[in-house]
Amino acid sequence: MIKNIMKNNPDTFVINLKKIHLIVFIAFAFISFSVSLGGYIYQHFNYNQRIITLEILANKRLKLLYELKFNLKEVMERNGYKYHEINGNLDITGSE
Repeated sequence: MIKNIMKNNPDTFVINLKKIHLIVFIAFAFISFSVSLGGYIYQHFNYNQRIITLEILANKRLKLLYELKFNLKEVMERNGYKYHEINGNLDITGSE
């Protein structure tokens, strides 16, 4: 069949091949663009969720640091440690 097409009009065969290549190229370009756009959108939504999670964790850490800074004696005693200062330095003697 290809030989018959080539005998009749070889330019038609070349034009058909160019059309097929163009269609395949456009299809793959569209697929590539779609995958890239989908990845970007997913990353954007995932990024917002990560920011919210990081905010929550940062707030918990800041609360803990604040509690440790201003209520160190109560925190240590609550966790089973003795709070004892020797010459202005903290002496941790272990759990009770």
